[in-house]
Amino acid sequence: MRDFLHSPLNEKKVIRHGKKYIRYEILGGDGPGASKTRVHFDDGSHEDCDVLISAEGSGSRANKQLGLNNIVEVKTMGAGGVLGKCHLPSSVLSSLPLPLLEKGTLFTSTASASIFAAAYLPDGLASSTQASSQSHDLSRATKPSEYDESQASLMVAITWQEGISSAEASQLPDKKEFLRKKLSEGGCHPDYLKLVDALDASAIQGFPVRTAKHTPVNWRQKALARSTASSDRNIANPRVWLMGDAIHPMLPSRGMGANQAIHDAADALSPLLELARQKALHGCCTDQQVQAQLALYEAAMIPRAFVWVKRSAVQVLPDLDSFRGKMMLLSMRIMLAFVGTFMGILKLFGWKPKDDAPELP
Repeated sequence: MRDFLHSPLNEKKVIRHGKKYIRYEILGGDGPGASKTRVHFDDGSHEDCDVLISAEGSGSRANKQLGLNNIVEVKTMGAGGVLGKCHLPSSVLSSLPLPLLEKGTLFTSTASASIFAAAYLPDGLASSTQASSQSHDLSRATKPSEYDESQASLMVAITWQEGISSAEASQLPDKKEFLRKKLSEGGCHPDYLKLVDALDASAIQGFPVRTAKHTPVNWRQKALARSTASSDRNIANPRVWLMGDAIHPMLPSRGMGANQAIHDAADALSPLLELARQKALHGCCTDQQVQAQLALYEAAMIPRAFVWVKRSAVQVLPDLDSFRGKMMLLSMRIMLAFVGTFMGILKLFGWKPKDDAPELP
């Protein structure tokens, strides 16, 4: 997908690498209400634009400069977490947990550790792997003729509740052994240790766990109202838009972060095309025109994305070895037995479950 989305931009030679964004600056334009945005980079260079879209992740500098400051580190996730990403060799594919191969994403949590994993497989191989995993036979899916390692990848995130921090874990001489120990101590199934085995130790990095505070659609008006420097044109300026983790980072438990970022881009497309049309007709986009199109984008993006921020909020399980944990497990077993019996009776009368996510394999 990344290559597909990049291809038209590469053809126009508008993608540039090797620059680090530092800050933006709002400049006066040639006429009233026709300001510009200047983007400054770490090498001292700059670029001017009509609209700056910040998609720089949960450490967004534009978010802070706008006066939003809605991104916080999540302390309740535990002591720390690490993230690793790697290609999937054919020799490793068959060793991965079956739930991951069947659905593409996996999340599991205990009282002391949690794992999120996502495997990307090319479409043809994904279908083959799904069919093979259901029969517990992955031999056909792992034939070299059907497997392009450059197109298959694995991402794994692991967090733990007690112990050293993320930064300390990323400096350990044997990071993989540390992660195996944490998962084993947490009572994870041995198959999940294979996710750690699949990673290259050099690709394992510590990460701060961040999420977004509740953000209303009218946050820009509120930021201006509480600003002590009302003459600061950078605060809540409509020529700077936020997208993806730069405004709504969320925990990985629902696997929706990237989906919401792509949806953001779709919501921003029509407003940006309208601004392009206005510029083609009149030679510029006024601040009022930009403000109007920004309002359309944020009215669609903020309510949708922050629903998923809330749904992805961390849920820490109680210690399953405690009395409370054992009672919770007993209650769940009784409930599942009852539900299973009830569903079985319904099927006898011809009821069939509805697939609420037919787009998933």
